[in-house]
Amino acid sequence: MRRCVFIGMAVLIGIGVYVTLSRLHVTSARIMSVPSTHIYYLSGENKTFTQDFLVNTNQTFFTESEAIMSVEIESEDETLSLHFEGLETVGTLHANHESMYHMRLHASQDFVTDQYRFETQDATMNIHYKNNQIAALPVGEFVMHHFENSKGPLRMESMHNVHGRFDYGLTSKGVMVRLYNDSKTPITLNQFETGSQRVRVNDGLVSVSKRTYEPYMPIESLVHGYEPTLSDAPMRQLIIDPGESKQFVVPFAYCDNATLLHRYPFAIDYHHDDKAYTFKMEDFAFINSDMFVKENMPLLVPGIIHD
Repeated sequence: MRRCVFIGMAVLIGIGVYVTLSRLHVTSARIMSVPSTHIYYLSGENKTFTQDFLVNTNQTFFTESEAIMSVEIESEDETLSLHFEGLETVGTLHANHESMYHMRLHASQDFVTDQYRFETQDATMNIHYKNNQIAALPVGEFVMHHFENSKGPLRMESMHNVHGRFDYGLTSKGVMVRLYNDSKTPITLNQFETGSQRVRVNDGLVSVSKRTYEPYMPIESLVHGYEPTLSDAPMRQLIIDPGESKQFVVPFAYCDNATLLHRYPFAIDYHHDDKAYTFKMEDFAFINSDMFVKENMPLLVPGIIHD
């Protein structure tokens, strides 16, 4: 009887080991992501990043936070190591005619060095698992820039994304930003920047607006003749008088028609008392849109799982 018990226990242990090994080495799992533009500015504190991806099964280690050992962003000639913070299952959805699990990975950067810059147009996020397998996810444009806090009389009072749909997806078409001159002399605005090479500010279409922001407000109703392509027209002179608050509509131009804007900071070059300043805002003004809405599904790109 005792021998039968031992045999039964051995069988159960063997099954458990087999199931564990099966989960640790899976070649049939498929992962996918939507490459987009990620621009991060740090000015002295840790920054948390998120990367969403899809996996076609939850019967593998790809959905387990405990299985991940490390995370890094890779470019053609440089690698940016990140600290893994966690992994969560956001939900399920249908993509490419099959049910997929929507995963969200959280990571952070632990160091801040003045003027450090990591920039690549086509980044890959490598997720290293404890069984030595690696999931390589296409990320898109990725920029990490360390900088000092802005100094000068220009103050930002509010900022709102203006979302919109293109033929190739759902993203941001621009921002509405309210600026304040906290000085006794005028401020002249010279340039607005997102920090991206693929998503630029359409300088010639920047304008002053007195409209109150409303969610889902189309930028076409705010900017006459809006086009998502970059124009050659220069930005007209924009002046904020002493103690004055002004709201501006800042439309974006997309240099790549398949680019989605995921997260970005904001920089403003201006003159005050014959001195040049740059106001830099950290990337708290980010796109909360789900990357996996129906409009963005045609942009799904498969990742690579390898040993």
